[in-house]
Amino acid sequence: MSRQISFFADDSDQDDLLAAAEAAGAVVVPPASNVFEDVKVATPRHARDVAMQGHVYLVPKQCEAIIPLLYDEEVEGSDLEWIDSTTSPVIELLLSGEQDGTVEGGRLYVNLEGDNADVRRLYDKLVRLVRKWPSLPSSDAAPTGARLGPHTLDRVQAGDLALSYHGQPVPAD
Repeated sequence: MSRQISFFADDSDQDDLLAAAEAAGAVVVPPASNVFEDVKVATPRHARDVAMQGHVYLVPKQCEAIIPLLYDEEVEGSDLEWIDSTTSPVIELLLSGEQDGTVEGGRLYVNLEGDNADVRRLYDKLVRLVRKWPSLPSSDAAPTGARLGPHTLDRVQAGDLALSYHGQPVPAD
């Protein structure tokens, strides 16, 4: 069983989410790692530094020892190994990028198959934070139940920021 929550978060709201992940005991790793190098493990506050196309994976710190084992999807002709978020005990975080006055949608995704209580607890903590954020009105342009970070909402209402999901404008009212 998989779960996800979508959100729109400017840099300030995203910093709050990453700080909550760090306080909950998470570390971040990139989606891919060079087979000849050690995996780059970082604190959530440095998620943007290890992200690949806006993606990072959150792993409970108590599971840090298994991180090298998560990289098992090889691509022929490449020195990279990838994490498969549909089978690995990780939380996929698609960062909600802010650029040129627009915030692109982000999400937290987890596959809860298997028995990893640490991953479930971490995911639940982060989702509780995001669910406190206001809901985005229903729209064909945005995922159902998407949330708006409080700072993001203030900036959207002030006309300082627009929302986008997969490159398509999203109405905020």
